[in-house]
Amino acid sequence: MKSILFLLVLFGISIASAQTTICDGDVISESASGFYTGGSSQQLYILVDAGTGNIVATNTSGTFTDADYGAGSLGDYEVYAVNTEDPAIIAEMSGAGSWATALANALASCADVIGPRVYTIIDCTPTDICAGDSIEVSASSFYTGAGYEQLYVLVNVATGNIVATNTTGIFDETDYGIGSTGIYNVYAVNTDEASVITEMGGTGSWATAESNANLLCADIIGPLFFNIEICCDLEVEVNVTDETCDGIDDGEIEFIIAGSSLYDVDIEGTLEFNDVVAGTYTWSSQPDGTYAITVVDITDASCDTTLTATIVQGPVPTAPAFDPVSAICSGDFLSPLPLTSTNGVTGAWSPALDNTTTTSYSFTPAVGECATDTTLTIIVNDPVTNTIDTNVCEGDTHTFADGSTSAITADVSLTTVLTGANGCDSTVIENITMLLPITNTIDVDVCEGDNYTFANGSTSAITADVSLTTVLTGANGCDSTVIENITML
Repeated sequence: MKSILFLLVLFGISIASAQTTICDGDVISESASGFYTGGSSQQLYILVDAGTGNIVATNTSGTFTDADYGAGSLGDYEVYAVNTEDPAIIAEMSGAGSWATALANALASCADVIGPRVYTIIDCTPTDICAGDSIEVSASSFYTGAGYEQLYVLVNVATGNIVATNTTGIFDETDYGIGSTGIYNVYAVNTDEASVITEMGGTGSWATAESNANLLCADIIGPLFFNIEICCDLEVEVNVTDETCDGIDDGEIEFIIAGSSLYDVDIEGTLEFNDVVAGTYTWSSQPDGTYAITVVDITDASCDTTLTATIVQGPVPTAPAFDPVSAICSGDFLSPLPLTSTNGVTGAWSPALDNTTTTSYSFTPAVGECATDTTLTIIVNDPVTNTIDTNVCEGDTHTFADGSTSAITADVSLTTVLTGANGCDSTVIENITMLLPITNTIDVDVCEGDNYTFANGSTSAITADVSLTTVLTGANGCDSTVIENITML
């Protein structure tokens, strides 16, 4: 809470039956009765500045405004009623000279003069304070003799009642009422009268208490005017975190709100934070751009602040580059992938390395890196196994996968491990089945002189018994021996 100190020394008031305190700008209005109206007599009302002793205004209506005494002119002014038919006195009273001289001349000419009525013009412009703040006033040069007390009295202007009285001159919201607003006056009262002290300490009418105090010759100065109002103590600080990378949309706006109320935060027409107290709030994951921000007190729409915040566009992201990884054979050692690209981007890979199957790995840049994700595929080649089943004629020479040759004399199986075209093991299993040669014996009776076509395709006239052996190639590719025994009939 704030304390506001004022000195009650400017507006000394000694209220008598003919003295009135008014505010600067108020109208002074006086009238007299029973004055002489015969002949050329005039009833004049004279306004005199008590400080200078000079006449400031004269009229016949008895009404004076701040146009007469001067706007902003504070202090004591006196109003006199003068009845005369002397033109010289009328002229002098209508001037701006010394009142004392004019009065002496008027009295010398037997003019009727009544008054003065004293008006103390004070500045009634209230000092604005915020509800919850303290008012602190002090007075000086008051009497401190035995039995005297210096009281400070707080008065609610709207009700005209005393709301608090003390000897310190300090009033807080517990005195004028928590949440109360409006115009309040503070008076300083110096008295040794117990009845005045008691009445001032109550909550009755200030006008009555003031009147009674004046009757008992108490010294009263004041008032000072205070306008207690609900103040806007809203303060907003904004901090911006720019995009780390264009298109990432990771900009942030941080709001630091100070104030004693509840607030709504509107960003670009959307209510982002509702009924929040003072504190720090973050609007995150935002794209670049300029945003209009309004923070408003939910209890007082006039208590608001509007500002803008700009999230700066981040740089264009870098595409991480990596050297390709040569294909490997399943089970071979696979070196860890580099955590920094060839163009300087750090990050991490997933999933874990697998040297048994072809895998595409994803690279995710580290937090703070302005870079895109990328992938790298490592090919894992499986070993190759081929089984070859081959028929070989008995005794024939066979060249195996490893390049060796051998005459086949029986069924045989040979496994050879080679290096395949992909650089990995290529296993060849050769199953050799030996095929035996075929011998067929054909006994044929042929009449003497008849032609006979042999197995080899030759034809001959049979003139005697004959036997012919022909070696052909059988259907299995091996030798097929045909023995033809020809018996001539």
